[in-house]
Order: sequence, then structure tokens, then C-alpha cells
Amino acid sequence: MSYEIRFIGGKPCIFLDDEELPSRVVVCGMCGGKGCHVNPSIDGHGITPEEMDELGPEFFEDYMGGMFDVQCQRCHGKRVDAEVVDERLTKAQREAVEEDWEADAAERSEQRLRDLGVQF
Repeated sequence: MSYEIRFIGGKPCIFLDDEELPSRVVVCGMCGGKGCHVNPSIDGHGITPEEMDELGPEFFEDYMGGMFDVQCQRCHGKRVDAEVVDERLTKAQREAVEEDWEADAAERSEQRLRDLGVQF
């Protein structure tokens, strides 16, 4: 996505092409407001109960105790995020946001195909 979140005076604000969009503060959806989450290299694709059993009780204790936690990649430990307030967007802002979302969706689709081995 080409939009970015910048913290201004401790408040997250959304910018698209250097224009601030109307937004509201929300609890970070990635870390649930904790400011950290398990390192994606540890459980990025999930850990099944069988895998957890194989890893043993010490790993489980370390995992649950936060040993593998890293600072949240989304909010950078600030525990809050921002979301666009659709009803306050101008027509031009709405068009730019929709264009950005469509480009992002296309990019994700292409990446999924590349991950499956499809060449363009």
C-alpha cells in the first residue's frame, strides 16, 4: 500500500501521497494493543497442537511466556493504529484510497500466484 501511518503528537495519522486523510485511533489489530507479538518466523504459519507437542513443554512455556515476542511490526510498540473514516473523505480522497486498495489487492494476488510458481 502506498499509504503510511505517521505518529504526530503521539497520535497515529494516515497519509496517502503526503496528504493526511481523516482517520480515527483504534487498537492495533496486529498485536491487540499489547505492543508486541510472537516473532512471525516462529509461528507465522501457525503451530499445530501436534507440532507444539513435538516441541515440548519447555518450548510451550517459553512461547506463552513471551520469550519469542518482538515489537509489533504494525504499531512499533505504540499499541494503537489508525483507520480511515470513510464518511469524512472527500470525493478525490475516496477515489485515491480506492485506487490504492485496488492496486494493493492486485499486488497481493500476483504475489500469491508467484508463491504458487506461476510466472508472468
